[in-house]
Amino acid sequence: MPLLRNVLARHTQTPDTCWFAHWDGWPAAGAWRRRAPMFHLPHREFLRFTGSLDDDLMAFAGDNRGPSLWWPEDRAWVVANEVDSDATYIAGSRQLLDDLLRTNGLDVAEVGPNDQITVDE
Repeated sequence: MPLLRNVLARHTQTPDTCWFAHWDGWPAAGAWRRRAPMFHLPHREFLRFTGSLDDDLMAFAGDNRGPSLWWPEDRAWVVANEVDSDATYIAGSRQLLDDLLRTNGLDVAEVGPNDQITVDE
């Protein structure tokens, strides 16, 4: 995850103010319900935290799982880690996508809004 965070940091003006959302269905989420505001997206409830892009992203929810969603204050990009698979989706500028595609060590494929995505079980 540090490699991805380095790329993302180059494409935001607000790396010190980011938002992190953890799915409320993870086992450790119960301990955080009183400390973090919740919000709803279709089919999921999330706990919301704020911090820096340099923060330990696994520590927010306390169970060694990264955030389900994260984005900087300037909304230059958004990262979505699918709860039901190991897929990660990133939306952002063309420059961000090109940077991700050029970065050795990241397994990146470009998809468009009309592409069919299948999950191997």
